[in-house]
Amino acid sequence: MQRKLITLSIATLLGLVACAQAPNNTDDYYARANGRKGSALKTALCQIIYKDKNPGYDALLEMYHKSDKRADGYLRDWYSNATSYVIGGPAENHSYNGEGQSYNREHSVPQSWFSKKAPMKSDGHHVIPTDGYVNNRRGNLPFGEVDPNSITYQSANGYSKVGRCRTSGYTGQVFEPNDKIKGDLARIYFYMATCYENQISSWSSNAEAAHVFNGTKYPGFTQWQLDMLMRWSRQDPVDAVETARNDSVYNHQDNRNPFVDYPGLEEYIWGSKQDVAFNYWDYDSGIEPDPQDPDDPDNPDDPDNPDNPDNPDNPDNPVIAEGDTLFIETFDGCAGTGGNDNTWSGGAGAGTFVSDHSGWSAAYTAGGLKCARFGSGSKKGTLTSPTITIDGDCILTFKVAPWSEESCSITIAADNNAITIADTSFGEMKKQQWNTYQTEISGSGSFTLVFTPSTNRFFMDEVLITKKELDEPVPTTIKTATTEGKRQPTYTLDGRRTALGNKARGPMIVNGRKVISTK
Repeated sequence: MQRKLITLSIATLLGLVACAQAPNNTDDYYARANGRKGSALKTALCQIIYKDKNPGYDALLEMYHKSDKRADGYLRDWYSNATSYVIGGPAENHSYNGEGQSYNREHSVPQSWFSKKAPMKSDGHHVIPTDGYVNNRRGNLPFGEVDPNSITYQSANGYSKVGRCRTSGYTGQVFEPNDKIKGDLARIYFYMATCYENQISSWSSNAEAAHVFNGTKYPGFTQWQLDMLMRWSRQDPVDAVETARNDSVYNHQDNRNPFVDYPGLEEYIWGSKQDVAFNYWDYDSGIEPDPQDPDDPDNPDDPDNPDNPDNPDNPDNPVIAEGDTLFIETFDGCAGTGGNDNTWSGGAGAGTFVSDHSGWSAAYTAGGLKCARFGSGSKKGTLTSPTITIDGDCILTFKVAPWSEESCSITIAADNNAITIADTSFGEMKKQQWNTYQTEISGSGSFTLVFTPSTNRFFMDEVLITKKELDEPVPTTIKTATTEGKRQPTYTLDGRRTALGNKARGPMIVNGRKVISTK
């Protein structure tokens, strides 16, 4: 009996030790930051991760063989999705006069901002491999979000863009990275502001840097930049690729990025948890993982298609779309009056038009409140979408509304004969409310959609294209999501649980199914 009791105690102890374990095998690396909050936590982390020396600028090229190697063996290009560079091959630091000819080392925080000083110049956490030409087009511009009507340059497939900033608080020229790496870059900037908080005071003396860093240890950032970076980090959470890169850089230069090791750590320093003490071994990120389907490290979640399996005791609501999301446009960045997503409120003034994807075009564009308005009293609102690519059978769902009391119907077409749309004409919309339509779209190739209203002007909200399931019937009626009744676990499309529950509106995930609420 005594032996059994001793065995049980050891097993229990081991279990407790396993539960109280720092992430990514970091053990007590962050122990000195334990119990700190806000600016004090930032300073404690600086004292842990700062190194006055690293292997140097030339050594970064060798580091990329491990830190930025894609699954297919080619280089992970941060600014272009149209390249397949052999790491260390002839394109390394080669001359270029266009995209796809050379890759080089990009300082995500431009080195002119810190006068090319060490150790920042060769810090592998922020010096990333990118296409040389696209890197050159960025120059020393801050990261930001580009007004789609002001684009002066975009890389292949519209992956990266240059133009006037549409982010509230700044209107200068910016470089917008792709959505897939915005969170990665946000956490790099959090790292830089933390690791080099004792050097950051001089960075703001550079004119471009002053738009990003405010010259103080805390908060370190200008308000518009901090707000944007916090939002980027929430929308593009840490994934397995980013974690693996953090490990590689640690092996290279012996320091880590704590904002990768502890997803959501920025909230403890600048965000909603500034009054919560950091605990390095019992950390609460506030990000709810799915206990029923933990990530396979060899096949991590796609942030646009997070896991959330059905609960048999709480089956799915009716949904408007199933399968993998191929394209989604929310127009949530539009700022005007009227529309208000799912609540109709009459006509709309000429507010600012902001889209998730560049390439939307019409004779007249304006913003309602989190929706778009196309056309005017004198200009036809025929609308052309950005380029979309599909391969196989898909489901197109879109939400539209007529202008005020006007009667309006709508037709759709694709500009590629290889693309077939099952239903192209949709009858008169119900007035003063949103109308959700759905049809099958099939074929293989790239195309644009053309939406033609019977009147000059109309409103549009979400546009969604999803891969059709093999056993999914061709839609014969419009299916809409209902959010009435029992409260359902609700997630944003990037996998974050929302407290709005049944009151959530727009694109969301309910019980693992993508829906667009029409309530």
